[in-house]
Amino acid sequence: MFKTFAALAAAVTFALFASAQSGNSTASVDTEAVFNKLKNMAGDWEEKSTRGWTGSSRVRVLARGSAVLFDSAFTDSPESGMATLAYLDNGRLLLTHYCEARNQPTLVASSQSGDGNTVVFTFLSGTGMKSRNDGHMDKVVMKFVNGDSYTDQWTWFSGGKEQWLEEIEHRRVRSQASAPPRR
Repeated sequence: MFKTFAALAAAVTFALFASAQSGNSTASVDTEAVFNKLKNMAGDWEEKSTRGWTGSSRVRVLARGSAVLFDSAFTDSPESGMATLAYLDNGRLLLTHYCEARNQPTLVASSQSGDGNTVVFTFLSGTGMKSRNDGHMDKVVMKFVNGDSYTDQWTWFSGGKEQWLEEIEHRRVRSQASAPPRR
């Protein structure tokens, strides 16, 4: 009996250690620090995708600092574009993505690199979907390069599996007023 209990305790300890090492626990994410990084991104951005498109986005801090809105605009129609809202909820950092697929997946910050510059958000729930197998953005990996550059990789999920991955490079657009004088 004792050997069985000891083996079970060892297995549980190993599973908890492996989970912590793999970053699957939201406890491994400094949600306040990441949220502050997101707030510091307020401004205008140029975007370039590995799928060949370019665009622009605006990041705004809203609701007395309780939410950050990422608003992407495309040029093909006035109704095109997507928005992602980041916010804290009882210690969790959530992103709700308002997609052109006409659904709204919510992702939770699930792991973070040791230097704090890479954060993984994974699917938590969604609206506008009959089931999780309906096509939706399922995961995003954000990499903060510096205050003027970041990347994000988006995973599309459909039919029970990942369908594709797109990486988008973002570069801050400096206004003429804040640009250094030309010589």
